[in-house]
Amino acid sequence: MTDFLQSKGVRKIEINPGDEFDPALMDAVSIIDSTTEKPHTVVEVVEDGYLLGDTLIRPSKVVVSKRPSEVLSGE
Repeated sequence: MTDFLQSKGVRKIEINPGDEFDPALMDAVSIIDSTTEKPHTVVEVVEDGYLLGDTLIRPSKVVVSKRPSEVLSGE
């Protein structure tokens, strides 16, 4: 199935822990307090996201870090 989707132009969004959170490609499913990680950093990829060409099919679902006293916009 993966080969078929790739042949049609579908590709996985490459996101790794430590990457900066990008709301255009990611959904934050959880936000954790962290004094060791930079704020707005991906801590864990929960579910991979996919693009068809430059069109987002499904955003990556990620866990994002924040400073203990900080609240991300949109909360």
